Amino acid sequence: MVQTPSGLWNPALAIAASRAGACGVLSLDVPTEWGRVESAITDLLRFGKGQVGVKVRSSYSEIENIVNLLDGESHVIVLILDDLQSLKHGIEISHQRGLKIFLEVTRPEHEIWAEKTGVAGIIAKGNEAGGWVSDETSLILLQTFLRQSHTPVWVHGGIGLHTIGACLVAGAAGVVLDSQLALTRESALPDAVKSAVRKMDGSETLCLGEGFGAGCRIYHRPGQPHFKELQKLSVQLAGDSAPPEAKLENLRAAIEPRVARNSPEGGVWLLGQDAAFAAALADRYVTVAGVLEAFRKAAANHISMAASQEALRENAPLARVHHTTYPIVQGPMTRVSDRAEFCESVAAAGALSMLALALMRGPEIGTLLKNTQERMGSLPWGVSILGFVPADLRKEQIEAIRPCRPPFAILAG
Repeated sequence: MVQTPSGLWNPALAIAASRAGACGVLSLDVPTEWGRVESAITDLLRFGKGQVGVKVRSSYSEIENIVNLLDGESHVIVLILDDLQSLKHGIEISHQRGLKIFLEVTRPEHEIWAEKTGVAGIIAKGNEAGGWVSDETSLILLQTFLRQSHTPVWVHGGIGLHTIGACLVAGAAGVVLDSQLALTRESALPDAVKSAVRKMDGSETLCLGEGFGAGCRIYHRPGQPHFKELQKLSVQLAGDSAPPEAKLENLRAAIEPRVARNSPEGGVWLLGQDAAFAAALADRYVTVAGVLEAFRKAAANHISMAASQEALRENAPLARVHHTTYPIVQGPMTRVSDRAEFCESVAAAGALSMLALALMRGPEIGTLLKNTQERMGSLPWGVSILGFVPADLRKEQIEAIRPCRPPFAILAG
């Protein structure tokens, strides 16, 4: 599935995607005047080929008019849920027109709504995507839904040539692309936005409202209008005692009027971290059709390669060297992998576990290593030492490590 950029209302990418064998979706998640909406949908239906559709908030006042423009099994509607009542209404009128319904979700509890309303698919919109996203990353959100849902799950956010295969192997029914196609020949993004996207490495976006259960990822650059005031509002809301849903609604009310429309230089751009893939994809594959074919081939090739090489199989060469079940090394994580219980759990699951010693002092390390050694028994484990700590602290850490002599060590930094 390919979705057009939020706030653009130009169906060019969706049309090109539909003509290349994908599902092309026009994003109408940011409300605008009806004339612009009607014109965009009319163009989509006229020039699209195969499966096309729209994405809209379930509470949008014009949702019935939008649904009335669509009909038939080849048309899709992606509903962004606001509340259960408006969602049920949106689903009811969409069913009456014979539309294929997807529900875009950002929180695990939303899966219950999907099951109750009988939609065709869930779109798990992870933290890497642009606009309104989950606090969780795409792959984590996918696995969460797959564990608790029987509804097919599509993944939105962070999808590149080297991750699409992983999503499919994990159980995804499909993936959603948007920012990745920002620089293709058919892209109608303004030149100012294209110029910024071409320079992106993924670090230029920030997520406002994280911690509310969801947030809004936007492009940030020095001197960008509106950003400071939106960031200030986000901080204020974080300290508010209001329910998360109310905080999100207040943040949404502040962001939506500022989304880039006719003046991208002065507006907010809802871009995902995956816009960093756009330049390389467009330079090599040029068109939407070219990029989609590259994604299809990458998925097939990576899955085939993984199956033939069995790189992560039990008792693979690296596993034999480490005396673990699987050839996996758990990277050290400060404030996460600095507990004996964590180390034991990782090792029991078949990987090589690493304790992160960070800036710990000698006595603390001694206690941690003694507890770990008692728990681990014959299971392999190791410690991670930061190379850039002061020399006296490093000496103290090594002296604390020496009595336990763990079989592995990582020198980091």
